[in-house]
Amino acid sequence: MLKSGRKRFAILLLILAFLPTLRLNAPAEDTAKAEVNMDEAIANLRSEDYYQQLEAEHNLVKIGEKALPPLIELLDDQDPRVKTLAAETLGKIGDVKALRPLVSYLDDQDVTMRVYVVNALGCIKSASAVKPLIKCLQDENWEVRKSAAEVLGGIGDSQAIKPLIAALEDENAGVRENAAVALRFITSQDFGQDHIKWQQWSYGK
Repeated sequence: MLKSGRKRFAILLLILAFLPTLRLNAPAEDTAKAEVNMDEAIANLRSEDYYQQLEAEHNLVKIGEKALPPLIELLDDQDPRVKTLAAETLGKIGDVKALRPLVSYLDDQDVTMRVYVVNALGCIKSASAVKPLIKCLQDENWEVRKSAAEVLGGIGDSQAIKPLIAALEDENAGVRENAAVALRFITSQDFGQDHIKWQQWSYGK
């Protein structure tokens, strides 16, 4: 019984001795694996299989900064699905290096692409995106305006207050609602969608 206990104790000591080495080697192995799989993940963004696309996006987000160049190239892809997925993935990576390339697609002819780019900028949450996003409150498409109002609220920059107050008079109910919510987040005030009360408050600041 005593010998058996000593044997188990010796095995435990060996495991503990090798554990730090295993932990130190793990990140390097993960990085190598990520580098090997990047080309495959980029290719799989074109897949017709929805779940394969999701897995590719997940892998590219894990790779992070190294995946930026090929993803930025895909923003100009002829396939609308690929373009929007590239924008979404860049947003999830959240690196400010993607901000300028994304902003350049805010005037893309494809409405869906513009919405995806707005949301991607919202994920990055950089103050540098605020002015381009404010311009999106004037977009001809209500979905873009609605997304821009929501994203500006998430970023929380005070530059957006007056444009969001103006958006309370938008013809679309969804835009007005998102503008009111965004104003509440940014200012900690709540006048609902009452444009006049918001204006009075902003004048008295």
